[in-house]
Amino acid sequence: TSLSPATLNNSYWLSPSGIYAFGFYPRPGGYSIGIFMAGIPQKTLVWMARRDDPPVPSYSTLHFTADGGLILQSTLDTLHSAASDVDPSTGIFRIRMQLDGNLVMYPNAVVAVGNAYWATSTVGAGDTVTLNLAGDGLLYLMNGTADKCAPTGLCGFNAFCINFDQVARCQCLPGFDFVQSGNDKSGCQRSFTPESCTAINAPASYNISVVYNTVWADDNSYSVVAVPSESDCRTECLQDCNCEAAFYEAGSCSKQRLPLRYGRRNLGSSNAVFVK
Repeated sequence: TSLSPATLNNSYWLSPSGIYAFGFYPRPGGYSIGIFMAGIPQKTLVWMARRDDPPVPSYSTLHFTADGGLILQSTLDTLHSAASDVDPSTGIFRIRMQLDGNLVMYPNAVVAVGNAYWATSTVGAGDTVTLNLAGDGLLYLMNGTADKCAPTGLCGFNAFCINFDQVARCQCLPGFDFVQSGNDKSGCQRSFTPESCTAINAPASYNISVVYNTVWADDNSYSVVAVPSESDCRTECLQDCNCEAAFYEAGSCSKQRLPLRYGRRNLGSSNAVFVK
C-alpha cells in the first residue's frame, strides 16, 4: 500500500470518522507528511513529520510496509552528502545522475564541469545508467576514487587535505584554527587578529611560515614575480602589505590573498607556500 501526491485521490488515508487524514499535505514548494483535518473545507494541519525539513516533490511515494513501517521515497537525479557522521543535514558534496548518462560528483558550492572530481565516464549512455540502492542497504557505484582527497573543497578555506591510512584528514595552515572545533571539514580561520600592515612595520610585525608539498587548485594571485630563490619569495610577501600568502615554484613567486582554497598534499610537488 502506498500514497503519492501525484495520484488523484491517493495522497492520504482517511480516519474511520472521515474527519482526520494522514498523508501528503500541500505546502509552498511541495508536500510534507502529516495529520490534518480533512472533513472541513479549510484543511487544518494537526501534526507534521520533520517540520524543519524541506518539502518533498510531487513524485514522492510513501510506502506502508508489511512489518508496519513507513518509507518515504523520491526519484531524484541528485543525492547530497551528510554534514558529518552524526549530522544528517545536507553536506558539502553531491552526486548527480546527468541526462547525458554520466554519473558525476561535485562540491555543492560550485556545480560546474571544472569542479567535478569523479565521474563514471558514461556520457552518451542516456537513461540506461542508474544509481541503485541494493537490498543490503548499500548504495553501489560503478567505480570510485581511491584518492580520498580527490573531492574538490573537502577541507574548506585555508586548509589542505592529507591522505592518512586511506582516510582524508584536513590540516589548517600555520596560524589558523578550525572554524568549528573538532570538525576538520569546517575550514580554517586565523587564530589571531591581524594588525595594520604597512611597508615600514610589516617585517617587524609579522612572521612567515612555510608549508611544503601542497597544491592548490584555486589561484587568488594578484601579482606574479620572478625571483631567484624561496627566501626571496618569502621576503617579497613579507614586505608587501597586500600579500597574505605566496606560492613559490621554479623561480616564480605568486602573491595571494586569503582565503586559500582546494589544497591537498602532493609529495611530488616542489611547491612551497608561505603564509603570513
